[in-house]
Amino acid sequence: MPLCAHLEESKLSKISLLSLSFLNGGQRMRRNGFTLIELLVVIAIIAILAAILFPVFAQAREKARQTTCLSNLKQIALAAKQYEQDYDERSVYGQLTVPGVNAPANTVGWPQMIYPYTKSNEVLLCPDDSNKKSISPNLDPTPPGYPAPVHSSYLYNYYVGVNNKYPNPNQVILFTESGLLMNAAAPWTTSTSPIKPAAFLTGCDRWSLFSASQDPNNPDWAAADSRHNEQANSAFMDGHVKSLQRNAMYPNENNQLNWPQPFN
Repeated sequence: MPLCAHLEESKLSKISLLSLSFLNGGQRMRRNGFTLIELLVVIAIIAILAAILFPVFAQAREKARQTTCLSNLKQIALAAKQYEQDYDERSVYGQLTVPGVNAPANTVGWPQMIYPYTKSNEVLLCPDDSNKKSISPNLDPTPPGYPAPVHSSYLYNYYVGVNNKYPNPNQVILFTESGLLMNAAAPWTTSTSPIKPAAFLTGCDRWSLFSASQDPNNPDWAAADSRHNEQANSAFMDGHVKSLQRNAMYPNENNQLNWPQPFN
């Protein structure tokens, strides 16, 4: 074969190899990349998954908060029972004034009275409570022999402190969530009822009117707040805790609280 023809054939072979290499490289580049349509499909899939999962995560977080709140109430109820054992079966008072001094001087609330048993103020705070710094102005800020008052996310059944001899303690609420301004007529409370941020007392006896919780100028008394998906966590006199629907907290037609009634 002439030398020129050999060289020409060699050049053609090299060009062919380079062309194939270039084409193969281009194919590899196309395989390693994404088209705009493919990217949009991936983004759409991520958006759909986020729309499905985010509400699930939110519900799980709220359930965890509700569980923490129930645990708080359990500890508070146990502390109240310990107080009762140490004071000759006398239930903790809703509020107490040191003898010899008129209220509000030296007036303390139930959270201060059970503090020796809880050893912590953190159990008084519900994770969903938005008013963690409000304190009743009717409590002495520096009471002798007691710790300073703190905010409580929970209401105490004042009438248990007045009369703690109930035949069915498993049916009577001892503590529940605070605290809404109650309407004077049905519906007694709604999801838009005004909050009474410093309240720490309530009442639940068949003969007890709830006028104090209907008074916007009375900071201490309130109706239960259904903070957890329209449910209010509650602790009963026997120490068990339970979440109750809003309608279970309503007064009856005579403007008296239903709480001593059995709950299913």
